[in-house]
Amino acid sequence: MAIVELKPQVKVELSEILNGISQLDVKELETFFNRVGTLLAHRKTHHLSEREFELLSEINKGLPDEHRQKYLALKEKRQQSSLTEPEAQELANMVEEVEQVGVLRLESLAELAKLRGVEVKNLMKQLGIQAPLAYA
Repeated sequence: MAIVELKPQVKVELSEILNGISQLDVKELETFFNRVGTLLAHRKTHHLSEREFELLSEINKGLPDEHRQKYLALKEKRQQSSLTEPEAQELANMVEEVEQVGVLRLESLAELAKLRGVEVKNLMKQLGIQAPLAYA
């Protein structure tokens, strides 16, 4: 496995770093994942302008894990016809939230594609960007 040099003379195996990452709570792990996604996109695109960096950060955002899990659970209950009235209202509110996240993401993708002079579909392919599971 690879070794990462953190500072001069301080080298750590990648497996140790991953072990440390595995101990993060969900919120910290989501933040880490978003930052790594942005870093990966940055590396793939070489030099980013400040606006491109902001757009990529917005594109890589998703629903917080607990919201996504609740949303998926409520969708499942709806499919099983076991949704209570309060749960139906909560799901309706969450659908609006999911749609808003999707709209912001698409707007950011469109703006970034325009800056780069490519179609959104091609930009997503270039950057390895896919729709989050919550939208499936």
